[in-house]
Amino acid sequence: MRGFLRTSSWMPLLAVTALFCGCIDETQQTAEGGIEGTGKTIGPISGFGSVHVNGTRLDTTDSSFVFEGQLSSEDQLFKGMVISATGDASGPADNIEFRFNLVGSLDAVPSPVADDCEQGNMLALGQEILSDELTILRNFAVNDVQCGDIIAVSGFRRSDGELLATYLERLGPTDSLAAASVLEGPVQSLDEQGLSFRIG
Repeated sequence: MRGFLRTSSWMPLLAVTALFCGCIDETQQTAEGGIEGTGKTIGPISGFGSVHVNGTRLDTTDSSFVFEGQLSSEDQLFKGMVISATGDASGPADNIEFRFNLVGSLDAVPSPVADDCEQGNMLALGQEILSDELTILRNFAVNDVQCGDIIAVSGFRRSDGELLATYLERLGPTDSLAAASVLEGPVQSLDEQGLSFRIG
């Protein structure tokens, strides 16, 4: 069993550690693609007119949508976002849920303009964020973002633990998500006595 944790800036470390020790058991998703199984589909959105995931059209006529833990609508979804859809494998989707893998401030960027900003791959919350030609960008240009920009990332963990983005968005200062730090990933180096761990 692999521990897989989602934490945020308002969750105390003690509570996070206790939550993990309660054995969160989820399958780690990897960058090679989404997962499809009986009644469940996980993958990046590739189109609309209903929702298309992993080459399959999901009928969302009567679906309920949950976006970052809140009831929402299909209007909040964009191409590239990795969703989890549940329902009858041969019928419409009953529930579609979306959560970002990471929301946080950039600490390193490819083309910094400030001396106190590190140059390199994008780094936020200690996580290196990778992108490729398939990554969907919204309000975002890889060579334009700067340290301190708040970004939201949806994607998959590669087998080496790195986060490959399928969707990258730069949040504005008035965006409700910009005030929070969110990180999801496999827990490593858990020290129950010292109340410390590493994600990713």
